[in-house]
Amino acid sequence: MKILKGVLHSSEMLPCQFRFMRLLFSYFIILLFFPLSGFTQGELDVSVGIGDSLAEPEHGFFYRPKIVLGLGGHNSLVGGEKVRIGGMRLGLEFRHKWRFGVGLNYLNPAIFRTGGDEINPVFYRIDFAYFNIFGEYIILNNRRWEFSFPLVLGGGATTVSSRASENGIWVPDRVVGLTVSQVSAVGYYKIWKWLGIGASMGYRNVTSKDENDPALSKIVTTAFDGPTWAIKTKIYVGELWRALFKKKDKKKKKDKQKTLDTGPIDSM
Repeated sequence: MKILKGVLHSSEMLPCQFRFMRLLFSYFIILLFFPLSGFTQGELDVSVGIGDSLAEPEHGFFYRPKIVLGLGGHNSLVGGEKVRIGGMRLGLEFRHKWRFGVGLNYLNPAIFRTGGDEINPVFYRIDFAYFNIFGEYIILNNRRWEFSFPLVLGGGATTVSSRASENGIWVPDRVVGLTVSQVSAVGYYKIWKWLGIGASMGYRNVTSKDENDPALSKIVTTAFDGPTWAIKTKIYVGELWRALFKKKDKKKKKDKQKTLDTGPIDSM
């Protein structure tokens, strides 16, 4: 129990092909040279929104929702130590105002510690994962800015495993069931219609009613309460598709119209 307490309390008009290459090149240049001072590679989050443009639909709330796919995660603190929480989510966006869906978050990588003594060392591993449902309200979404407030509610567990050697098999020692609630504020600046760079800040609250080990449950819930933050990149797939192919389609139609208007006229 002492080592577990110590672990948990230790102190992100070109041809179509050339246009596509140019867009990709610009995208990677931004990621490489955007001033991310004070941040690490693990704080980059990529989200993909698949659907229509910002034009407000004329039909009801459930008309033609957009698919929302999120890959990445965020940074957080566990017992005062900075960790990375990986994640993924899948949902739908309605009328450019609401997003709903399901997701999975997990500690990535796990927390590793060493206990025991020089003669009989013990190696510890702490995992943390939870499934969730999310709701997100979009307060602003125009050609340059997007701001939203996601709320996440989920359930999962923290598992403490140990092994007697560095190459041994991890054996679960303690499993504590948890409920998780998290609220965040997310903002993006759209460099182009199809690419946004932004950040998120929030707070995660963890509770547990595990009666098997009340002392450990209290330690875990206290340690896993904490702030969250991330640097994010968002790709608007619908807008990217239009940027790549819409102009070309318009040019084809225009050229075809010119051919019809200026073509030879035969008369009997």
